[in-house]
Amino acid sequence: MGIIDIYTVGYSASFRQAIESIIFHIILNFRLDNFNFDPTENVNLFSSVGDVSANSDILRKTRIYSDVQGAYLIQIFVIRAEFAHFLWFQKKHSAEYTWKTYLAQFEKSADTLSALKHAVLDGISQLDFKDTQPWKDLYKILSDSYDQMNQS
Repeated sequence: MGIIDIYTVGYSASFRQAIESIIFHIILNFRLDNFNFDPTENVNLFSSVGDVSANSDILRKTRIYSDVQGAYLIQIFVIRAEFAHFLWFQKKHSAEYTWKTYLAQFEKSADTLSALKHAVLDGISQLDFKDTQPWKDLYKILSDSYDQMNQS
């Protein structure tokens, strides 16, 4: 399939909304138990940046979200990580472990914040936009459109 340059395919508002919906869906459906709170493990967010080649299956040359929208999306992900962290502490300690206790833990221990930061970065590195059905469907439509344009 190769790279799809969405400016060539015919970037439209409906296309952008479809991509926004897929990204939002993936973030909201990231399993809370996939967050890793072990800060001793390395997280390499950008391991594949240097590996992007002309044969990669990636979208390029577009900005899907504004700065404000992007910030909200990250906030949603961080809140989900924070809630998962709370549930992890609750499971580790007892059902009586409260949100108030969790927040007090943040005030007392830099390790708690470090574990949460690690979980957010690790969670971001686990997000998989390629192997979801909505993305596969959209990618097929784009590929077909791109192929038709090149045949004309």
